[in-house]
Formats: sequence, C-alpha cells, structure tokens
Amino acid sequence: MKLRRSFATRMSNRIIFYLFILMGIMSVAIFYLTRYGTTIYYSQAFHMSMRSSAEYTRRVLSDLHVAINNQAYYIEQSLDRPDELQEIMRRIVEKNNRIHSCGISFVENYYPQKGRWFVPYAVKDSAGIVTTHNLGGPDNDYLNSEWFQKGLNAKKGRWSKPFFDGSDKKPMVAYLLPIHDKTGRTVAVIGADLSLDWMTIHHRP
Repeated sequence: MKLRRSFATRMSNRIIFYLFILMGIMSVAIFYLTRYGTTIYYSQAFHMSMRSSAEYTRRVLSDLHVAINNQAYYIEQSLDRPDELQEIMRRIVEKNNRIHSCGISFVENYYPQKGRWFVPYAVKDSAGIVTTHNLGGPDNDYLNSEWFQKGLNAKKGRWSKPFFDGSDKKPMVAYLLPIHDKTGRTVAVIGADLSLDWMTIHHRP
C-alpha cells in the first residue's frame, strides 16, 4: 500500500512538473505569437498610412499643377495688358486654398514702362486675405537667379527645390512654368508657392 502511494505521489508530481513545463511553453508561444501579430498589424497600418499619404501628396501636387497650367494660356493671351496680370494672380491665389502666393517674373525690361523688374504678385496672409503688388526691384533682383534661368529654359513646368518663405519662414516649394509670347519666345516664369505645412496627417482636411 505504501509502495502504491509512493508511486502515485511520484506520478502526480511528474504530471504536475510536465504541466508546468507545458504551460511555460504555451505562455512563451502565446507571447511571441501576440508580439508577432502586433508587429504585423502595426506594420500593415504603417504601410497603409504611407500609401494614403503618398496618394494625398500626389493629389495636392497634381491639383496645383493643373490649376497653373490651365491659367497659362489665358496669361499668354493677356501679355499685351500688363495691368491685368496682378488681378489674374489674385484670382489664382483666392481660388486655390493650397497656393500661398503666386507671381509672374518677366525678363528684363519686357515692359519698359514697368521698369527693369516686373513681377505681378499676389500673396495670402494667415487670415486668408489676399494682397497684390509688384515683387520685382533692386531688393529682389531675380534675373540671374538659378530658379529663374532654369524656368526660362524649361520645356515644361517643373518643381523648385524646397525653400523657406522670407516673411514667416514657412517651408515652401514652387511650381514653375515658362510663359511665352505670340512668337513663341519665353518671356516670363510663373511661380505658384505651395506651403509644406499640410504634409502631416494632422493637417489633412
């Protein structure tokens, strides 16, 4: 009887021991499976977010590209009416929420009556109010600048390198498009400035 009891005790202890080992193995397995599943979940969520961000970015840039290209023909037909150009710039900025500012930089003395530099320009302030003025002058001698020369020689629209706005130091990028007169000569570059503030999830509409 004592032998049987001893044998039963040993068997019970062995079973309990193996159960503890099995529970330990299962706990480790559940931990790593849960960790792996969580990693996969967040990885998929991250990639979905990145794809969404890339699509949103493409759409914003495409909208600005289309808006400026659609205005190019009208601007070229209005070159003989320079006093109307600032109003065109105003309308572009007012009708496009993403455009911070827009201007047409003309080649030197294109309009002798306007002086050496002529840049009809419109800008939107933080309150959404749009103002216009001539941005060209001795303090803004753009004629030999890299962006202007590349814009004049471009066959089509192009994006500038990112830069900081001079007034409030916001990061910007500009879409630059050459403007031609009726003879086909490139006489100006229109530039639409896009603030990069929207390039975070919190700034999505």
